[in-house]
Amino acid sequence: MTRTSIEACAKAFVVVLFILFVYSVYRVCGMIGWV
Repeated sequence: MTRTSIEACAKAFVVVLFILFVYSVYRVCGMIGWV
């Protein structure tokens, strides 16, 4: 793997983690009844 592909994978990984985090927070708030 080249350096650029590693960086691209890292960025994609961070984006996926961020989306999962936001989704989890949204689900929890929805269960509590804030949203």
